[in-house]
Amino acid sequence: MGANRLEMVQEARAAGLLLECRVCYSDEWLESDIIPCLGGHLFCNECVGQGTEAQVGEGRCIIKCLVPSPAASC
Repeated sequence: MGANRLEMVQEARAAGLLLECRVCYSDEWLESDIIPCLGGHLFCNECVGQGTEAQVGEGRCIIKCLVPSPAASC
């Protein structure tokens, strides 16, 4: 993690602006590191990348929400 990014995370933490990923549950993400699904669930860039790879590997051409729930409406 670069010094500038570390400073940004520390500032966001102090301001209560860090976000949590719904897959890895890390709560140290900046808004710029987060991607929402259509249903508003928040995912970090890393989990989106890994989840997309896994779904493409399963032969899917439409990427589904990464929330592991059949009740997910997105």
